[in-house]
Amino acid sequence: MKPAPYIVCTLLAAHSLCLRAQAPADTLQRTMIVETEYAPVIDDAAKIQLLPPVPDTRVDTRRVEYVTTARPQANVPRDTTEAYLADPGRRAPRPAYIRLGYGMAGRADIVGRYRLRLSPSDRLDLALSLAGFETDVDLTAGSDAAEWESRRYDARARLAYGHRSDALSVDAALYMDNSNFNYRPDAAYGRQHLTDMGLHIGLGHHPRDGRLRIAGETNLMRYTRRCDPLADELAETLVRTAIDATVELDESRSAGMAVRMDNLLYDDEVMENHTDVFVNPHYDLRGSNYDVRLGAHVDMAFGFGHSLRVAPDVYAAYHLTPRALLYAQARGGRHSADLRQVAAVSPYLQLSAQADAAYEPVNAAIGLRSSPADGWWLHVYGGYQLLRGDYTELMAGAAAGSAVTLYEADLSDLYAGAELTYTYKDLLAVRASATYRSWSADSETPDAQLAYKPQLQAELSLDAQPVSGLHLAVGYRHESRTEVDNVHAEPIAHLFARASYEPFAGVALYARAENLLNQSYAVYNGYTAPGLHVYGGLVFRF
Repeated sequence: MKPAPYIVCTLLAAHSLCLRAQAPADTLQRTMIVETEYAPVIDDAAKIQLLPPVPDTRVDTRRVEYVTTARPQANVPRDTTEAYLADPGRRAPRPAYIRLGYGMAGRADIVGRYRLRLSPSDRLDLALSLAGFETDVDLTAGSDAAEWESRRYDARARLAYGHRSDALSVDAALYMDNSNFNYRPDAAYGRQHLTDMGLHIGLGHHPRDGRLRIAGETNLMRYTRRCDPLADELAETLVRTAIDATVELDESRSAGMAVRMDNLLYDDEVMENHTDVFVNPHYDLRGSNYDVRLGAHVDMAFGFGHSLRVAPDVYAAYHLTPRALLYAQARGGRHSADLRQVAAVSPYLQLSAQADAAYEPVNAAIGLRSSPADGWWLHVYGGYQLLRGDYTELMAGAAAGSAVTLYEADLSDLYAGAELTYTYKDLLAVRASATYRSWSADSETPDAQLAYKPQLQAELSLDAQPVSGLHLAVGYRHESRTEVDNVHAEPIAHLFARASYEPFAGVALYARAENLLNQSYAVYNGYTAPGLHVYGGLVFRF
């Protein structure tokens, strides 16, 4: 998994981060789903190296237990139904959602969803989308061509069923994604075609007493890609099975075990079949003003890759006050190297060899989260990260047809950062954040390995609803890259503005302007991101 941010939002395979607050009836209960996806299409989100999750700070003295489940960025989502079918934009109770947008450079933005309530506990969802663009961009230095006619179009379809009752949850989904895009004009291949399809079935048992919670899933996934030096067409079948069980020993103690097994099968002999097993035992202790988690990630590989690796899953937090949380943690684990995750590093990669899984022996951090006043939240942190076999794309040069190939190296970085947010009712939200990283690599790592690693990541955004039905957002994202000998990637400077207005119930107009400064920078090695682009359209809910 590459820790450099991606400025481009995506519409291929999604994964989700779910935070659930379990509390007595007289306290607030929240559910939040944050989506990030692969394969860039629309510039709506940044893909970053996620810091290990940190539980929320308490805002009152009543006991609230937070269950935090975070899946590594390189993993396919566990809760397929929710991630695939979450409403784009603001959620609404109406069953149908249609978004029709068009803009500069042939940018298409088409989304449709329909939710059928079969009963109070059962629902059926259908979702379809098409997104893409076609525009001329300036190529990075060193290319024989001055411009590149960049094209990318992605289509996806979802059919999902969900059932929720007092003690049982069932979800099933069928999905298919197609992504078509072209390479730069001096590349050995003209275009790439990625296809991702699969079947997901999940079961959950969560009784009212909450003493034993069990969630399980099985997934049958098929992924194909064309035009690689390794083979004209690569086809991967991934069977993923997982189970997660937690038992409450008493009011202050719980223990659990999460196990996942990935069986990867390939159609030809250029890539080796293998099985990966991920085991995460943990023991949790909670007091009136402290939380402790003792666990480990035990990752095993059979048939290909390192056979056994162990990383910590340790966390300790102390509530200095109901509004201040001091914590320390050390986490890590194996990051899968299936074809989906290779495309997540860069869609323009061309495989010349099978990639082994990257590994994070440790990502240790210490920090403070606090709410100094109503509406204000502050998070200050610092830490150390170690990566074995980290992925980065390298430009091979004209002799290899300007192919961008996968490179693996051992890296480490020290980081420190802060985030400050302010919200006022539903009218205003302001967020400012910055993270600084200092990278180092082994002596055998080429300079280009570090050239696209982030050094300073900063973001400032403002969301406002000045009047009913009108939503405005403006933001700026900056990222400077690590400077190394003879290689220095241009910094990312992305200014955006977005607006939506609902003149009538169920009908809204929206507009988005990305890269307002019309900056030229490469999010991916060798491939310049599009310049200024504006698009918009209509949203219908009925």
